[in-house]
Amino acid sequence: NRVDLSHNLLTALPDVWWHNMPTVKPFFHFNNFMEVIAHHNNISGSLPPLVSTPGANGTFRLAADLSFNQLSGSISASVRMAGTSPLGYLVASHNNLSGRLPPNLMHWFSGAVDLSHNMLSGPCCPEVWYHWEALHGLYLEHNMLQGPLPRNYSNWSSLVVLDLARLLAGGGAPVD
Repeated sequence: NRVDLSHNLLTALPDVWWHNMPTVKPFFHFNNFMEVIAHHNNISGSLPPLVSTPGANGTFRLAADLSFNQLSGSISASVRMAGTSPLGYLVASHNNLSGRLPPNLMHWFSGAVDLSHNMLSGPCCPEVWYHWEALHGLYLEHNMLQGPLPRNYSNWSSLVVLDLARLLAGGGAPVD
């Protein structure tokens, strides 16, 4: 269930892995889950499309670690759900991702989201802080996002780690 391509000086990943995961699954004998590890490479361009699509036995879930590469551009066009289950996790830290956080980003994942050490900026719309039912960790440190946290962040029961160090470039005290 795991493909580890880290530390290989790769400049790209095969498109078939990102666009047709359910057809790749029988070849690798996966059980509706695949983890792709490709950190510490030279992968450039935008974040590859990460899609949760219906598989033979339910939803095929993908988790990816693409940290320490040269990825750039926006996150919103790269992550989408075609099925009803969220993606596993995404680690895309230490890249050059930019732009705003998509409003429903947290709803797409059931594990952790690590977008730390990028160039994300702009105001966080209130919707970013909703849909935390399954998220266990959120790492946004060392970005340039703005805006307050909602007062009820202590009620996010599934969240174990919330790292916002050196993140908020303004916004004042938390508000509802």
